[in-house]
Amino acid sequence: MDNSPNLVLPYIQAAQAQKHITHNEAIRALDAIVQISVADRDLAVPPGSPTEGIRYLIAGSPTGAWSGHAGKIAAWQDGAWMFYVPKAGWLAYIADEGILVAYSGSAWNPVSSSSSVALLGINATADTTNRLSISSQASLFNHAGNGHQAKLNKNAAGDTASFLFQTGFSGRAEMGTTGDDDFHFKVSPDGSAWTEALTINRTTGLAKGRQGGAIPSVSASILTADLAKANVATAQAWFGSGDDEFAISASTTYAFEGLLSLSRAAGATSHTTAILFGGTATLTSIGYLAQVSNPTGNVLTATQQIFGSAASALVLTGANTVATENVHVLVKGIVRCNAAGTFIPQFIYSAAPGGAPTVRANSHFMLYPVGGNAVAQVGAVS
Repeated sequence: MDNSPNLVLPYIQAAQAQKHITHNEAIRALDAIVQISVADRDLAVPPGSPTEGIRYLIAGSPTGAWSGHAGKIAAWQDGAWMFYVPKAGWLAYIADEGILVAYSGSAWNPVSSSSSVALLGINATADTTNRLSISSQASLFNHAGNGHQAKLNKNAAGDTASFLFQTGFSGRAEMGTTGDDDFHFKVSPDGSAWTEALTINRTTGLAKGRQGGAIPSVSASILTADLAKANVATAQAWFGSGDDEFAISASTTYAFEGLLSLSRAAGATSHTTAILFGGTATLTSIGYLAQVSNPTGNVLTATQQIFGSAASALVLTGANTVATENVHVLVKGIVRCNAAGTFIPQFIYSAAPGGAPTVRANSHFMLYPVGGNAVAQVGAVS
């Protein structure tokens, strides 16, 4: 045997003359192919001024002095190119790419041809639950040109996607979509008992919480100009289309208040005036106080008060046959929602009065969430 089986290094033969030549040839080969680090693997044309000892993986269809040596290792040694045929399993570091490649027997490929690894621990031990584990003073996720997103994806709404903050590996605070698709903020003194501090509804964006009382999240419609309504005996919204439907969430209690100013200058058909609440939401209960005045022109009259405990029509005035009519209603109360939908403040005449009414400018209605459907107190109440 003249050469070694793996690195193909020449042996010094018995009684061989000039043994140093064979020895130096083997040393030269070792210098080229042991701990291989090549400058580039994309060149098919030899560089013009190579430095002593520099190595390359020759790309496909090479020309010039590299012609016919595609896939081999080219090393510039003693002023000439030496070529070494790689064997399957050889490793080489590609300096200009910063990666490690392995020879498959026909091509040089990255050591990890897959972007997936089962476990990764960085200065820490990963396990089957914490498949990525990092022990560090800080972690940086930087942009690559523009922005950067950190994504947490869960399988279904009932699952959890969250950031959990721990002390001694015991939970103390958590934020995310925990158990549904609303966004939750909660805290714990011991990792076992948890208190919901703030919830943001996934559909409406309304926020409800505990700290200091209700989270301000007011929905309101306010008329900026008089709004003509119809001479009918059916329910009419206080506001125009697109401004009259308030979206309310399931299992939520809302406080509301509003002012309705109705005026009419024609028609003498006997009728009463009532307010009611329409919409698609399913209500658990509603309770409100209505303060009503019915002056002639701007003459002051006594204000009446009446309590409403249903969304259906609550009659506010006695029968009226006078053409000129002004009805002003101030309402304030609580509504508890069972199933989400719309909530629409409305008014209705018992009979078409004979003239179309007008809802006057600055009539308004607003509501805001104060807690869950069964909330009895909010904030620092004992």
